[in-house]
Amino acid sequence: MHRENLEALPRNANIVLIHGSWLGGWCWQDIEPALRAAGFRVHTPTMSGAGEKRHLAHPHIALQNWVDDIKQLIETQDLCDVVLVGHSFGGRVATGVVDQLPHRVREVIFLDSVLAPSGVSLLAQMPSEMAQSRTSDADTHGGFLPVPAPEQLGIFSPEMSARYLAHATPQPFGLNTSQLVYEGDIGRGRPVTYLAFTEPFHIGSEPSLAFARSQQGWVVKELAVGHCPMLTHPELLGSELLNVLGAGSASPGPVLNTAKLPPTTLRNPMQLDDTRGPANWLAADMQDQREWVIHLTAPQIAELDHALRSALAAGKTLETLTAHDFPLPSFAELVANVQDRLENGRGLAVLRGLPALDYNKDELRLMYWGLGLHFGTAVSQSSQGDLLGDVRDFGSDVNSATGRGYKSKQELGFHSDTSDVVVLMVLRTAKSGGVSKICSAIAIRNEIAKTRPDLLKVLYQPFYWSWKNQQAPGEAAYYSQPVYSQHNGKFSSRHIPPHILVAHEEFPELGPIPPVQVEAMKLVNSLANDPRFHFGMLFEPGDIQLLNNHVTMHSRTEFEDYPEEDRKRHLLRMWLSMSNTRTLSPLMAAIYRDQCGGAVRGGFPSRTGTHSFATVAAKD
Repeated sequence: MHRENLEALPRNANIVLIHGSWLGGWCWQDIEPALRAAGFRVHTPTMSGAGEKRHLAHPHIALQNWVDDIKQLIETQDLCDVVLVGHSFGGRVATGVVDQLPHRVREVIFLDSVLAPSGVSLLAQMPSEMAQSRTSDADTHGGFLPVPAPEQLGIFSPEMSARYLAHATPQPFGLNTSQLVYEGDIGRGRPVTYLAFTEPFHIGSEPSLAFARSQQGWVVKELAVGHCPMLTHPELLGSELLNVLGAGSASPGPVLNTAKLPPTTLRNPMQLDDTRGPANWLAADMQDQREWVIHLTAPQIAELDHALRSALAAGKTLETLTAHDFPLPSFAELVANVQDRLENGRGLAVLRGLPALDYNKDELRLMYWGLGLHFGTAVSQSSQGDLLGDVRDFGSDVNSATGRGYKSKQELGFHSDTSDVVVLMVLRTAKSGGVSKICSAIAIRNEIAKTRPDLLKVLYQPFYWSWKNQQAPGEAAYYSQPVYSQHNGKFSSRHIPPHILVAHEEFPELGPIPPVQVEAMKLVNSLANDPRFHFGMLFEPGDIQLLNNHVTMHSRTEFEDYPEEDRKRHLLRMWLSMSNTRTLSPLMAAIYRDQCGGAVRGGFPSRTGTHSFATVAAKD
């Protein structure tokens, strides 16, 4: 993905500058002011054993230790939408950080970095003579590599050489011999820019430049400077970084050439204002089922069946099954397509064509769980810890203090579930009723903006919500959260009126619900029920419906069951976190504890610390 396909970074974005071998946070002193002047929050950590942390040095410091240094900074300060800038060996650190914390990283900038494939150490990449020489140096110097001469790093002026030699520290040899095993590709699909420093080329950097040029979507640029321009050409490097970050113009400095590879086909995931994007739709826009139905092909159905048979033959259970145990090699494109539709498109999709009646319910449950493992990570749907829930009539009253709609046959008003994505699989349909209705929360928000802007303001303000007895031990029984929020150009709706109304009924200390809040929720409901704004679908056995809860709302009509137990309406439900979800407002922290995009979040915490794969008619 190209950096220029993203909106300009917010002026308070977090820039983390990661130094390379022998250096420390001190090396960015002449770069930091320009970035701060542009409004960015700049972090210049020093790695363990380097710079002012030289007292922590020991020969066995490993690459993962330096990765952990940056991870601890990001997690301790709760940084989101981070731009990682890795110089030289710091590029290997940045690679590890984005691989292990992909949901917190927005993009990566490599500065003349030496990149490595998964599972390969720096020493293993070197020519044999160089590797032998480094090993000998480490043996001679007690497990450390001595500071190289300034000119080896492209530093030639006496003044800068003296500064470099005064602050540089020997490098623990363990950094050269350790390796990382990546979960994904280098950069994890984030926008990547590679700035190569070519006069002179730093030893070992040319293969990394060639690798960068081979990566589709990476931006590659060469600058005619030495290996450490943060010391030798800070104004030039600062200008180039601002240009990459969308906060400056191209520098007139000594640029050799620029190579920009073809962009990827992914839609921009960071629209300036998605209230005007494809998720803003009316019922008339969805009459063509091709807008939301994806028909599974015969080979895909056969692959699902084969994965199921393989898992059963291996003795896998819902508790032990992994995505590896349920191989779906041809589904990668389908999964990416659905994830993109949910986050950047209409906000919904239905997979249709699975012959559900050819399988028993246990087989369908295992198949559904195995497929879900490829789409995302399931979160708990109740205090009982059910990762995979059953949507059927358990006799629950949705209007009671602890009632849950998915355990009832009653009509459910338009609402959103407590997760990024809700996924339903249809095992059996009702005798009558049970129609699924869907509307665009964004279209309703926009209508309110036009007709009742006073109530739109209310919906963006905090409401009191009941946990409906789903809170973690020791937590209050209610919390505060708005119905609407917007962050980094992305909208989010969480509309569940019974949870709000019950809070004021059950907890006198909250007082009566303000009439203006009741009026605002009634307006949302009225518009959602207007045929202009919603459409209905009759489920078919085998349908798999996926909805983005931030941009859609759904409802269900009351239903009547067949008398036979096996024919009663029965759906399976998962609440999923997916890797491409939006960053949320801090105002949503009560439910979404981690608001960073792509985080595993939402749901209700299990009180026992255990999880289940079926819903029982319990009192929660």
